[in-house]
Amino acid sequence: MNRKFLILLVLLLISSLNMFSKEQLSSDLRNQKTYYYDTIASITGVVDIEEHFVEGPNLTIHPHILYLSNPIKVVPSTANSDYSDDDDIEINVKKIQLSMDDSQINKLREKKAYGKKIKVTGELYHWQTHWHVTEVLMSVESVEILN
Repeated sequence: MNRKFLILLVLLLISSLNMFSKEQLSSDLRNQKTYYYDTIASITGVVDIEEHFVEGPNLTIHPHILYLSNPIKVVPSTANSDYSDDDDIEINVKKIQLSMDDSQINKLREKKAYGKKIKVTGELYHWQTHWHVTEVLMSVESVEILN
C-alpha cells in the first residue's frame, strides 16, 4: 500500500512541475516585447561579430550581431504581409543579424563599439538565405553608440 501511495505522490509531483513550467513559459512569452516585420523599430543590445561557415560556396563570413539582454518576439505586421506563415513568427529572439552599410560599420570600428551597447533603428525581416545566420535580421538605417 505504501508503495502505491509513493508512486501516486511522485506522479502528482511530476504533473505539478510540468504544469508550472508551462505556465512559466507562457508568462515569459507574454512578457516579451513584440516587434513587427516590415516596420521601423529601434532595438538596444550589445554588438559584436560572429564567425560562420557557409556551406555551398564554402566561405567563412563575419556578420554583425546584436545581442539582446531581453528576448523579443517578431511577428508579421498584417495578415496580408509577405510574412503570413506561422513559420515566420519568431519567439524568444536573443540575437539579430545586422545588415549595415560601410559608413555604419566604419562608425562602429572608429568608436570601438564592439562588445558595447548600441541602439539600432531599421526594418526587421525574416531570414531568407544561407547567408543569414539568425532567424531575424535588421536592415539598419541608423546606429547610436550608447556606452
